[in-house]
Amino acid sequence: MSEPAPEFHVEREMSVSREDFLRQLRLAFPDCVLSREDRATITDGPARLEIRLTPLQPRTIARLTLPCLKVSLRGTAGNDRELAALLARMDLAMRRGGG
Repeated sequence: MSEPAPEFHVEREMSVSREDFLRQLRLAFPDCVLSREDRATITDGPARLEIRLTPLQPRTIARLTLPCLKVSLRGTAGNDRELAALLARMDLAMRRGGG
């Protein structure tokens, strides 16, 4: 049985809208739980991450304006290795192509 990893906490700024983030999250984790508009929980085996979304000011580069979102991830179940694997799976799902 896994032990909780209460110190597992990651914060990121992402150039994505809230709607696109949640759409990609649901595609990767169909069983994710959306508790409120700004919170979600994903589980993979013994690991569980709680996600909190905070909108930030859009980022402007020349004439390009990108949405910006602060994504806070907190491990609430699983050990560090299991949580890191879950985070890696989420990162892979959120990857977008570029040229």
